[in-house]
Amino acid sequence: GNLINTTSGYINIKEAIDVVPVPILKVVSGELIDTTSTNTYKDGKAGAGETIYIKPTIKNYWGPTDSVFVAIEWKEFEDTSKAKLIDSVVFLGSVDAYAKLANNDKLLKLKIDENVANNVDIGFKLKVWSGLDKNYLSEIDYVINVKNAIQFYGVYDEDITLYPNKEYLVSDNIVLVNDAVLTINPGVTLKFSNNKKI
Repeated sequence: GNLINTTSGYINIKEAIDVVPVPILKVVSGELIDTTSTNTYKDGKAGAGETIYIKPTIKNYWGPTDSVFVAIEWKEFEDTSKAKLIDSVVFLGSVDAYAKLANNDKLLKLKIDENVANNVDIGFKLKVWSGLDKNYLSEIDYVINVKNAIQFYGVYDEDITLYPNKEYLVSDNIVLVNDAVLTINPGVTLKFSNNKKI
């Protein structure tokens, strides 16, 4: 690490011996977790109205540190009404040189607005730094794609209208009785489970 970070065209052994290693922290991934008890669809994707968690994985490319923080922030010009940041900064702890750090108990948390349109991308930045003074700060762009899906199945005896910008999941058969009419507006997405039909 000392050789890599003191070399610029040639190797200076004395400088590599004398240098004091500092952390070089990078976010290498951010796993989306949607398995909270309040979520209807625990499918590893963000859904409208869901509370979700982000588990960042950090890699340190040089000196060890015992004070790693991660954060999620809005990307510039993003519509902040699409979600609410709940736990936007988390202390992860220490990381050795050239090691990775992730913690299942220390996660970033946010809640997606229930009125977000289907298939919308929401832009954030994942940041990492060392210490309270935010030393060695780095960041990556992070995009969450949100589905606004509605389970659609059962017996209907009244007229039904399906609206655009929504995704309807036909998880079981749909039966229309008593002259009920199903109106499917342009822009509606219907997804059928195997062998299910209207």
